[in-house]
Amino acid sequence: MSGSNRHPNLFSRYNSAVLLVDYQERFVPVLQDNEQTVKNIKLLLAGSKIYSIPIYVSEQVPEKLGPTIKELKEMLPNIYLFSKKAMSCCGEPKFVNELKSKNIKQIAVCGIEAHVCVLQTSLDLIQNGFQIHLVTDAITSRLAHNKPIGIEKIKNAGGIISSLETVLFEMAYEACSEEFKKLQQLFKS
Repeated sequence: MSGSNRHPNLFSRYNSAVLLVDYQERFVPVLQDNEQTVKNIKLLLAGSKIYSIPIYVSEQVPEKLGPTIKELKEMLPNIYLFSKKAMSCCGEPKFVNELKSKNIKQIAVCGIEAHVCVLQTSLDLIQNGFQIHLVTDAITSRLAHNKPIGIEKIKNAGGIISSLETVLFEMAYEACSEEFKKLQQLFKS
């Protein structure tokens, strides 16, 4: 099923992408719930690969903040990686042009920080006509009270609040496929 008969707020494997925002080495020591967040991002990325969902990865001034953490980067041999200076990924015009050229409509957003780069990117993507699915258990911030602020602002701007399992199972759609069996194995391991 191509998704034409499904509710438009369900995350589809068609015309969609995953965006990992700025999960870089220098941030790790100060992040809330880092270990669980990384685990959830890894599951999101692995599930996306099963369904051939394109993965985009941003790095905020990597010469100062380091590269994407090794644990995530080693999972991502075929990604669209770009560096940026603006807080929003949309400050990099090539990124938005790339999404539009690939006819991407929906983007599952994960990464850091929930109230800064994830927030500004999500709002700018919404402004540019994309549907955002904020994977709330795959985002974090340095200070715990800032995460719900980012989530609330994105929700109020029209973003869809979601979770790792919600996005993956909406993408899966059918329980009998070979892809779904691979997805089940991810959750078992």
